[in-house]
Amino acid sequence: MMEGNQDRLAIDGGSPVRRKPFAPRWPMVTEAMRRRVLEVLDSGNWFRGCGENNRKFEQAFAAAHDCRFGTCVTNGTHSLQVALLACGLEAGQEVIVPSWTFFSTAQAVVAANGVPVFADIDPATLNINPAHIETLITRHTAGIIPIHFAGHPADMDRIMAIARRHKLFVIEDAAHAHGARYNSRRAGSLGNVGSFSFQFYKNLTAGEGGALTTNDESLHERIQAWYNLGHMPKNYAQYRHDWMGGNCRMTEFQAAILLESLPLLDEQNQRRRANARRLNELLRSLQGIGVFDPVGDVQSSCHVYMLRLDEAQARLDKQRFVAAIQAEGIPLTVGYTMGVHEQPVFQELRFGPYTGYQRTNPKLSYRHLDLPETRRAAREVCFLPHRFLVNSDEGDMGDIAAAVEKVLRVTERSRRSNRDKRSCTLAK
Repeated sequence: MMEGNQDRLAIDGGSPVRRKPFAPRWPMVTEAMRRRVLEVLDSGNWFRGCGENNRKFEQAFAAAHDCRFGTCVTNGTHSLQVALLACGLEAGQEVIVPSWTFFSTAQAVVAANGVPVFADIDPATLNINPAHIETLITRHTAGIIPIHFAGHPADMDRIMAIARRHKLFVIEDAAHAHGARYNSRRAGSLGNVGSFSFQFYKNLTAGEGGALTTNDESLHERIQAWYNLGHMPKNYAQYRHDWMGGNCRMTEFQAAILLESLPLLDEQNQRRRANARRLNELLRSLQGIGVFDPVGDVQSSCHVYMLRLDEAQARLDKQRFVAAIQAEGIPLTVGYTMGVHEQPVFQELRFGPYTGYQRTNPKLSYRHLDLPETRRAAREVCFLPHRFLVNSDEGDMGDIAAAVEKVLRVTERSRRSNRDKRSCTLAK
């Protein structure tokens, strides 16, 4: 650690803990990717109907996630919407989702003309709380979308038991969970269908893109129809349309990148997990910081490294803490600062033409919804993106921990100094 770091935070003009950038470039580009993309370019077969990369990746990705069937789509938002429609969601039916998630999880329900019902989370994993799911089921409930948040699989045994009792479909939002495992099974094979994203920041990326996985052949056929303009594979003809559907097809360029990226995924996830474990051990003893350990027989994909800031103990709010850590050269972010139910679109029901809720709940309102663990997470949980775990080493993890320790220590010392000064002033 540099001289002077002990005394003054970088945000206040001191020397930062780390000056050099972190090593990993994201996305990682290999020569095999370059070759395959150029092959697509030169072939002229850029559309999935002309090329082979979509089909090959669908087969490989499904197999890598313990599934028989895979479908490539445009992005992870469309994949959720297609899954909902393929599962038979009808206008006004309810789908239970966590509020601690990216906007797309709930937005997809609205775009499928359903009604999102927001559940609270388990503070140990930040995944949807199965006990809360039970209290939210009504005669209008059609399904559940658990998200494997940050790559840590949700409590799928309990969720699937609830779904079976109430005859609900389950769509895994596995946008964070490429290659993750739950009780020796892969994420994406645990519910009726798994939904993945290949957006730029994901563990497996083509800039944009998504995929659906399932072991249910009839559900796969409906997915194929909904994502491809209503064409049923078994009755396929170019201008025959059996169902309503959208154009959610992935290009051959994206599939080419993904096909060469997939073999690297498990080894990259191993590095992410190893660095997350190192960082947990380095931070565990710091007062005011909470770390997230794996819960149960799981292997997380570590899409996000999370730490919890206890504002009362640390004497810092999340915004000030993250700004101070960033000034020390560490790319920590504030993450989510509200639950999805608190977003203006849900507070004001700005659903546009998607008015299915008026059939079942014309007085729908999210304004007084109380989700205490979601509110706590928004106040306390900070994110470190996965790309800083992939190629980093123990020294990098040490710098991250040193920055956190420094910010906490200097803040506490400053607080005590100010308190002592006030005491002296009062004594006078």
